[in-house]
Amino acid sequence: MTYIFGIITGFAIASILFAIILYGRRKGADRSPSEVKEILSEFVAGKGNPYAWDDFLHISISDPYLDYIKMEANDLQVRFPPKESGQYCSEEGIEILKAYINDLEKMEAEPVDRSNG
Repeated sequence: MTYIFGIITGFAIASILFAIILYGRRKGADRSPSEVKEILSEFVAGKGNPYAWDDFLHISISDPYLDYIKMEANDLQVRFPPKESGQYCSEEGIEILKAYINDLEKMEAEPVDRSNG
């Protein structure tokens, strides 16, 4: 009887921990358009911290549009492969990042509530 109770308790605890982890991953980081613009701008200028860029690419963002930009940036190496060693992507990919930077600058000028999807 104690063995079965232990299994049930362990399963309940594991389920609760899994739910907490899943909820935390879905929520994502709270980043502003300014923060994303700064990360992209530093990367394009070649001044960005490689660890900050890696974090940007691998941590979801709670704002759906900013998360979309992050996913697009992550995909640039595949869509626009680098032409030279040491590059992240080709110039076409960098131009896409610059377009997102411009879009984010417009968003800063005219803040919009995008929390409802």
